[in-house]
Amino acid sequence: METILDAQVRRVTQTPTRAHPHRPYHRDRPQQSMSPMVSPQISRSIGFRFVVQELRGVRDARSLPPSIGPRSVKARIDREVPLDEIIAQLVNSQQLAIAEPAALFALREKKSGSLVTEENLDLFLDRGAASFVLGPSPVIEAVEIVDKLRSSEPSAVKLATFSLRTLIKEPVFLSAFINRDGLGAIQDVIKGSTGNTLAYALLSLQQLLELEVRRARSLGKEFVAKLVQIIATEPLINIVRPATEVLRLLSEYGRSSGATPRLSSSNEGSAIVFDLIQQRIDFLPIVVGRLYANDLPLALANLELINSLFQGATEVGDERFHMELDTLGTSKIVAVSPVFRSLTLSSTNTAFLHYLEQNLLDTWTGEANIAAILGYQANVVASLHAQLVTPVDEAHYGLFDDIWTASGIDETLVDESTKWQSLGFRTEEPQTEFKSSGVLGLKTLLAFALDHKNEFASTLKDMLARPAARRCPLAAVSTAVVLALASHFHITDGETRTPPTLNPYVLQFNQCHALATRFSARMWTELGATESDFERVATLMKSQIAHVLTIDGSDGRGIKSWDNIRDQFLKADYRSVRDRQTRELETGDDLLSKAPVRHLKGRLYLESFEFVRNQRIACLHEGAWFRVPVATATANGASTSITTASGLKKQVKELVSPTAPTVTQKWRFYRLAANKKALHYIETNERIAIAPGLDDLPERIMIALISDISPHAPPDNQAKPRAPWTASVSNTSSSTPSQLLTITLRSGDGIIAELAAPNEATYSEWLDGLSLLRPDGSIITSQTADYVQALTDIGVRIKLLDLSGEKVDIPNDIDVRQVPACDRAASFYYSENL
Repeated sequence: METILDAQVRRVTQTPTRAHPHRPYHRDRPQQSMSPMVSPQISRSIGFRFVVQELRGVRDARSLPPSIGPRSVKARIDREVPLDEIIAQLVNSQQLAIAEPAALFALREKKSGSLVTEENLDLFLDRGAASFVLGPSPVIEAVEIVDKLRSSEPSAVKLATFSLRTLIKEPVFLSAFINRDGLGAIQDVIKGSTGNTLAYALLSLQQLLELEVRRARSLGKEFVAKLVQIIATEPLINIVRPATEVLRLLSEYGRSSGATPRLSSSNEGSAIVFDLIQQRIDFLPIVVGRLYANDLPLALANLELINSLFQGATEVGDERFHMELDTLGTSKIVAVSPVFRSLTLSSTNTAFLHYLEQNLLDTWTGEANIAAILGYQANVVASLHAQLVTPVDEAHYGLFDDIWTASGIDETLVDESTKWQSLGFRTEEPQTEFKSSGVLGLKTLLAFALDHKNEFASTLKDMLARPAARRCPLAAVSTAVVLALASHFHITDGETRTPPTLNPYVLQFNQCHALATRFSARMWTELGATESDFERVATLMKSQIAHVLTIDGSDGRGIKSWDNIRDQFLKADYRSVRDRQTRELETGDDLLSKAPVRHLKGRLYLESFEFVRNQRIACLHEGAWFRVPVATATANGASTSITTASGLKKQVKELVSPTAPTVTQKWRFYRLAANKKALHYIETNERIAIAPGLDDLPERIMIALISDISPHAPPDNQAKPRAPWTASVSNTSSSTPSQLLTITLRSGDGIIAELAAPNEATYSEWLDGLSLLRPDGSIITSQTADYVQALTDIGVRIKLLDLSGEKVDIPNDIDVRQVPACDRAASFYYSENL
């Protein structure tokens, strides 16, 4: 479809010098008619106004005639006409009378100054853009900007740097700008300017490197040194911020994204950055201090620079950078910086923000990209991993002397043959004990010794005062804690990818180590442990680490304050930790459903049952007092009992007068004979002292005569289920208060005796004891049944804790191997009697 420029031309006066090259000032003049340039059918067309602006300062192109100023033209444009044809028709139109070639011109949207291209033309039309500017092409503008950057007039340079910030984002302009040595021109401006001109130039360079990072190769060492100087000395935020971003981009350039680092090349910009910042000792403290800046973009820029330098140092195995960050307390500063305060409430980071709001923040609102802080966390983990896999060698031997000095132990009072063992090492070659934890284990122990000098020295002093078998090997415990924390924080994985969620605890690795080490030493003391109990204490420590340092959920409630963490490590007692660990074992990995555990529980139940059975029978041997039930009076008489010499109790009816005196309460003391064949007793009006043995107990009931034991007690006192062979329970529909805790012994001929227990404990002991005397007897009361179950559960927990302490893996099934078949030619045989 062809373009129709069926519009009117507006002659306008010459525009004054413009502050912005893309937004010309103009005044309308009387309109003149213009004949159509093309007159075909039009399917879709939109009316626009085009403004032609004068090409100022262009040396490589012909200038417009002085008589031709900016003009305004109304026209219609067809969407299907190519953009270059639209520009050509505008340039060649009689109304504009432009002599220069159409290739020197371009269209920009008047309001935003954005370059119009084939790709975005429809977008502008859809948005309803009504005015465009016909001006110099990006190539011409690049030539003009470079010339102005090299101008000796400060105002021209300032105007050029101001325009460059937006123009440099256009690919065509950027390519022409670089080909014209614009990068060299902007470096010269940065080296020799100040104020806003310097700020504009740095911002333009930042945008250039973000689009063309490979151009960092062209920036020499002298220029990088200037950037370092600007960052370290410049007070203005609008200058420091882009300078910091440029230095970050330079430090990232040349670093491999793979496993092989490239920082060793002296030609790479990153290597130059590392070399220069190490020469200026105040640089890193200044950058770290700016994390406190209330200007969020500045704080983010400095954190991103730290991340870049941190990552580069870790890749080449340079531990000094991480050490200096630790010395400056960077992790603590990061945790209270505005970068953290501005975190948005997202699903993955709500927990961390809640932690900060509750513990670190007063008031702060805003939004920020949390990639920087996640990157810092990833760098910390990567650095810790690098130290974990780095073996201890002679270069680190001086750290052992520092640890010894921090211990405060008088070397003259220690046997030279056990010098290092007095610090809690297991041998006199301490360097060999860090094979699993590497340099990380050694440096973390040193940090504990220096940062917690009093606790370290006092713990060692206390251990040396104990017998050698009871001393806590503090250095060995420290190594175990390092490995436990490394596993918990996934440091051992060796993955360098950015973590999906924030974890404030890993940033305080040394503090977590100190708390867990002190916890382990205290558990050792409370347990009264010896060297053989080391794994048990280590298991307690791992359980506590998992309990305290695990972040549950993403609602912000799972992160604890640092004071809470300290309390849970330093105030937890052995019993509570042990109980929680037992619950974890029971619920973890369906442990109780595993066949070996089920078999263990069954075996321990039988052992507990036998233990309780013996205890209940022992109560019978000890003896107890029981009330003698008084027969209930009736109108026909009362029931009394006569005991025969054989021990059989018979019921006899006697007539009783309604006015008969109240029957005196009688007592009987029962005791089981040592041979368990007879129940001896004596009946008295009151309880008296009974000597051991059976001499004071003239009467007896033969156990063989008892065929049934009937309890009379509330339903809660009876065990819920019972096997078919248990003693029968009386279904008496009514009972007096004196019968509530009564045990009735029956034979085939009737009631032998009734024992009214004074309390539930005696009732439970004797009822179950008498029942368990029988070969087929079982437990009747719920108290005894609960006792057996409790003993079983305790036994299972103890066994499981012992297994966990010994790091024994419990299989899901039991593989019982059969006894191999005996070779008939062999001269031996299996015998149970051997």
